[in-house]
Amino acid sequence: MLLLPFTQHKHFSLDRAKVSIGLISIRLSIGQGIVVGQAIEGIARQSEVESKIRRTLLLSLAFMEALTIYGLVIALQRIICYVQEG
Repeated sequence: MLLLPFTQHKHFSLDRAKVSIGLISIRLSIGQGIVVGQAIEGIARQSEVESKIRRTLLLSLAFMEALTIYGLVIALQRIICYVQEG
C-alpha cells in the first residue's frame, strides 16, 4: 500500500485531514453551483444549443466529482494511517 509521508506531529496531520475533507466539500458545492448557474443562464439565452450545454455541464460535473473523490481518498488515507499507528 502506498502511503504518503506525514509530518512529525501525528495529531496535526489528523487535524489537517479533517479540515481538508470539509474544505473539499465546501469548494465542490460552490464550484458546482457556479457551473450549474452558468449553464442555466446559457440555456436561457440560447435554447437551441441546450443539448450541447447539457453535455458539457454533465462532463464538467463528472470531473469535479472525480477530483473531490480523489481528495477524499487522500484525506481518508491519512486518517486510517493515524488510527492504525495508534
